[in-house]
Amino acid sequence: MKELYNQLFQKHKTKDNTSLTYMDSLQRDIAIGSWEVNLQTDTVIWSAMTKTIHEVEQDYQPNVKEGVNFF
Repeated sequence: MKELYNQLFQKHKTKDNTSLTYMDSLQRDIAIGSWEVNLQTDTVIWSAMTKTIHEVEQDYQPNVKEGVNFF
């Protein structure tokens, strides 16, 4: 499982020399976002595509309540 995780999230260079993970590339190409929530630390992480879909700045950091309210 760890090997698959590493493959999905290891950075690589794209044709335009942008450094992305495989998951970032997939999300960008098919316009599907992702998000993670850590209930122990009460933090939410949105992918770049999720931020684009929700029309927020790329430095936007939702908290758990805000993140859930978007959905």
